[in-house]
Amino acid sequence: MKKPGRNTTAVTAVVARKSAKRTAKAQALSPLGGQGHGLIQTGSDIERKPGNLGEMVYQELKRMIVACEIRPGEDVSETRLATRLKVGKASIRFALARLRQEGLVRSQARSGHVVSSLTMQDVLNVYELRIILEPLAARRAASLISKEALDELDRLCSTFYRPGDRASENQFLTVNRAFHTIIARSSGNERLAALIELLHDEAARILSLCISHRTMDWDSAHKEIVDALRRKDGTAAETVQRRELEKSRDAVRLALIDRGGLMNINLGGAFPADLIKSGY
Repeated sequence: MKKPGRNTTAVTAVVARKSAKRTAKAQALSPLGGQGHGLIQTGSDIERKPGNLGEMVYQELKRMIVACEIRPGEDVSETRLATRLKVGKASIRFALARLRQEGLVRSQARSGHVVSSLTMQDVLNVYELRIILEPLAARRAASLISKEALDELDRLCSTFYRPGDRASENQFLTVNRAFHTIIARSSGNERLAALIELLHDEAARILSLCISHRTMDWDSAHKEIVDALRRKDGTAAETVQRRELEKSRDAVRLALIDRGGLMNINLGGAFPADLIKSGY
């Protein structure tokens, strides 16, 4: 078998080191510290294997898009990304193909790719689906969730963030996603959980854009959901989850409207005067 060249080995090592740093940071943020409980995956096996460069590049680009380090509507240049990540274009193309399948980027004639834009209708559509699916998952989880999962949900409820402090905001968004993922995975329906996790890619992008603008009070509702799950009260868990999502949708909607600068990232076309007057 042909041994990898020195350049390939060096590139792989660079990306692997970056992935290791991200994994260590994610594990530090996780209440379980990445101890393999199977509830939160803080760093995938792929990220820790330096041989699969395309997968590592895909994971890194997805993280950058979800965190809005690459903004909605922004052009994505294969050359610039290859230079930034110190990898070859083949790995970039592999990653972009995966992201295109997931709807996070789209092809654009003569300019390669662009990060999928977000309109107010996109925001409402994501929340509409979450309001349908996540209360259902909470109701199902009430009779199935483990004590270990409930204990972890309790720990996650203690995480807060400081608006304007990007590190604490990112930590909160990571924990918020983990909270809802645990409930979804405890529903006993793998397809339902997969759909909810996919929606959270878009939800994280949405929240990243407005979390600095206003403090959103999720912690009390999260505790109510955990209490209902501990009582195995599916009806209460479903009701609180739905109410929480509706409040979150309204808070996000107002934050996006209040922050006029968001109009520069393709949200502007979704703000007709009558929509704003109606409180959207």
